[in-house]
Amino acid sequence: MLWSATPDGAIDYCNARLLEYSGLSAENIMDGGWVNLLHPDDREPTAQIWMRCIATGEPYTVEVRQFHVADHTHRWVLTTALPLRDADGRIVQWYGSCVDIHDRKSAEQALHTSERKLQAIIEAIPALVWSAHADGSADFANQHYLDYVGTRMEEMAGWGWTAAVHPNDLPAMTEDWQRIFASGRAG
Repeated sequence: MLWSATPDGAIDYCNARLLEYSGLSAENIMDGGWVNLLHPDDREPTAQIWMRCIATGEPYTVEVRQFHVADHTHRWVLTTALPLRDADGRIVQWYGSCVDIHDRKSAEQALHTSERKLQAIIEAIPALVWSAHADGSADFANQHYLDYVGTRMEEMAGWGWTAAVHPNDLPAMTEDWQRIFASGRAG
């Protein structure tokens, strides 16, 4: 979906795809009517960002919920615009696009929710849970593990976990990690 605006930020062109997507006419979008495309909660903050970009000439990038006429919902859209400048550096026109990113945002939210649930499960397990990179450097330990060892994750990260291993056991354990890492197979 493409659009353009005058140097002062008034929308002066919308392509057919933008009009089809929103169900609005060009007249309803021109000038400041474009805010009517947005979810009511996004209108004011988005307009403020647009006005700041108009004043500074910096590129405009926002992720907002825009009305989609086909299913009568607001879908996430990435809206960007760049200024076209004349030889003296003055802005003569803004050119922008809107890309529907709703499916990506939904997938990101589902992933975030799944990660939170997994984290809650891992923390609820009454066991010492940890993970490491293939080379043996630690990247995670649950709270039960940290409490058992008496340390914080910042201290366990990387090779810090070796401080919790008895010095007599460390050489054999290090050798095992190196052998497993070199073989590319699980131990």
